[in-house]
Amino acid sequence: MAAAACIWLLPSILIPANRQPPLFTLAQVFVCGVLVGFGRQGIDVLVTRLLGAALGLPIGLLIGLVAKHNSICQGAQGCFQELVLGVGVLTVLLAAVMVLPALPTTILWRHGTAGLKPELMWPRPTSLGQWVIVAVVGTVLFFGVLLGLGIPLSAP
Repeated sequence: MAAAACIWLLPSILIPANRQPPLFTLAQVFVCGVLVGFGRQGIDVLVTRLLGAALGLPIGLLIGLVAKHNSICQGAQGCFQELVLGVGVLTVLLAAVMVLPALPTTILWRHGTAGLKPELMWPRPTSLGQWVIVAVVGTVLFFGVLLGLGIPLSAP
């Protein structure tokens, strides 16, 4: 995962995004997807590794902006919007694109789809009280992000 993240990180620091040829970006997607796809991993570990590798691009872009002394954002709400939309959305979209070469690589490496079952033990709510806590926390986070991004809660 670290090698794949560096494949995104280093070029984004050294070469401005508008000067990178599209074929180079396509090669980055392919190489990173194949690197992340190697290994014995379930689908949840694969997605986690894809997200970690994809995080290299927005971090590299931020480092490149700071190195050129460009202002990254204006104000607290502007910074929150930039970070959530820039880092979060870019990372998820890049991971979704990198899954195209990573999933076939994992299937070939594991000799089939049987090895893609989830490996991580995610805690599951078992009682009604735990489900209520999950619902309340999820609702607060959802509306908190909406308010932080400045998205109105009512229709115009």
